[in-house]
Amino acid sequence: MNAAKKKAPTIAVPQSDAAADALLKEYGDEFNLLVAHEAVMNAQLADAKASFERVAQPHQERLKTIFEQLQAWGAAHRDRLTDDGKSKTVLLPAGSIGWRNRPPSVRWKKGFKAEDIVEAIKKYGLRRFIRTKEEPNKERMLEEPDVAAKIPGVVIGSAGEEFYIAPFGAELAEPKT
Repeated sequence: MNAAKKKAPTIAVPQSDAAADALLKEYGDEFNLLVAHEAVMNAQLADAKASFERVAQPHQERLKTIFEQLQAWGAAHRDRLTDDGKSKTVLLPAGSIGWRNRPPSVRWKKGFKAEDIVEAIKKYGLRRFIRTKEEPNKERMLEEPDVAAKIPGVVIGSAGEEFYIAPFGAELAEPKT
């Protein structure tokens, strides 16, 4: 099967500084229109979210109340419902309720930071509770790119250069593709 080659799309390139300046102004105008439309969209989304939250709030409150009522009923009748703890799930005609064990977790007490915990672990000689993470140091590799490039799997990319457009009255931005 012979696949026909597609021609690259042609674009109209400005032929003078004045034409480039006019195109840059048009870019700025289009960008500003897009920003204005985006602001309208965000306002509409905020209104829709607020409207939904107003409608949802009484339902959320009712769900919380029903949950608390069923939880209290289950606690009061747990031995009977679970056959003295032989089961954790109770089947009812409309569904099931039950109890499940949460997995253990570790968290820091209020006011403590990870650094405080590490310091205390060291103080008590419990270094087995400290994780050491090894990872390549890209910043150091950039300091010695010729040496780093010899490491299998490492590619040192060029800093390169980018074209940008910054029309007056618009923030520096690239078109979203």
